[in-house]
This record gives sequence, C-alpha cells and structure tokens, in this order.
Amino acid sequence: MALHYRKRGDVWNCRGSVRIGRNTFPVREFSTGCTTKIEAQAVGAAEEARIRAEFLDTGDVIEPVRVITIHDCIVAYRSRPGRLHRFDVQRLEEFDATIGNHHLSRAPEAWSAWLRTRGRGLAPSTVARWRSTLLAALTYGAEEYGVAVRSIRSVRGVDAERIAYLTPQQEARLLASYQPVDKMPVVPCEATSNRAWAPRRTKESHLRPVGLFCCSKGASIDFVNGLLQPVGSPGDAGAV
Repeated sequence: MALHYRKRGDVWNCRGSVRIGRNTFPVREFSTGCTTKIEAQAVGAAEEARIRAEFLDTGDVIEPVRVITIHDCIVAYRSRPGRLHRFDVQRLEEFDATIGNHHLSRAPEAWSAWLRTRGRGLAPSTVARWRSTLLAALTYGAEEYGVAVRSIRSVRGVDAERIAYLTPQQEARLLASYQPVDKMPVVPCEATSNRAWAPRRTKESHLRPVGLFCCSKGASIDFVNGLLQPVGSPGDAGAV
C-alpha cells in the first residue's frame, strides 16, 4: 500500500504506508496543509523520503509521521498554563488564519509570505512584536512535539526603535491619572463671587480619550501625536 491522498474540506490529507525492502511502515493520516493535490503529493513524497532516510541511517523509524503545522504549534502554545496578553492572542489568531496550514518546516517561507502581505508597510518595531509572538509559539510547539524548528528572518532596523509595554498595573495607573471632568475636584467659580461651584479642568483631563485609545488599541503616544498633527496648509486642522 503506497501513500494515498484525499481531500477534507479545502485541504488534502495523506495516509498509507512506505515499504523499504521487507519492512513496511504505516503512515497515519495527516494533513498536508495544501489546497492542491500536486502540492500535497510533493509533501507526501518528502515525508516518504524522510522515512527512507531515517531507516537507512538508524535501521528503524520511531515515528513515521512528523509533519507538524504552524496551527499545531499555535494550539499547543495557547493551551499552555498561564494567560496570554490579549494582543498576543489577536496576533496568534491572525497567524493561524493566514499561515496556520503551512508545515512547521516551511515556517521561514510562511513568515516571508506574511511579510509581503500583512506586514508590508508596518514599522520595524511592530513587525518585531509579531515575529516575537510567532517565534514563541513555534518554539513551544516544536518542543511539545519533539521536532526541530527553523529560524525565521529577523527584522532590520528594530534596534533603533524602543519597544515597551505597559504592565496591567501601569496601565491602570495611567488611566487613573486622566480623570474625567465630572470626577475632578470642584473649586469656587470666580465669575459668581465664590457663590457657585464649577468643575476644575486640568491640562490632563482632556487627554483621557487618548489614553483609552492607546491602551485599547496598543498604539503609542508618538503614533497618536502624528495623527493629531495638522495636515496640508498651516491653517488646516488636524484629523484623527
């Protein structure tokens, strides 16, 4: 029985056996991560070659199926003890949707394809954060399944930029410093000879929406300042 292929949804699966002399090694069904049969057959041929090479080198094949996908690594990483930051969860979900069907052995190619599409135009520091999240998932998954992981291309120019995150405690302290106007202390109103009271505005109170935006979207203050800068002629107002 040779290797056979069948389609499950949009992805082709492979199963069967590999015969080497008088020895036959069963190959459990696995996902090739390919949407065309030609690509799936190339993956099956590579797996068959790996089995033959391992048998010739060691005299046995401990585990015939070692085809691990990026999706498998992401699932293992998200299932580990401890909580992930919500931004890391969002990145992993997008990685899973875009390159999750690629084999772990093709992670560098998948990362390069992501850079050409989703990562195009992003700042080096932003790409570095995405790479760090993906690399953590791949490394954890490779250790979980006992396979090796190839390194993915690093990001140039990131050393010149500062990458910093706020801890949950720092985030809460930042938002607390931007109190809304209705919660600010009140002082006597000079226009009514101290007979009425009015809320006191500080120079920080109007920045609370900016702080909320940065904390919820993961944006930096420098990025928001760039959005608030006037555009066009000196008399034009800035647009957010």
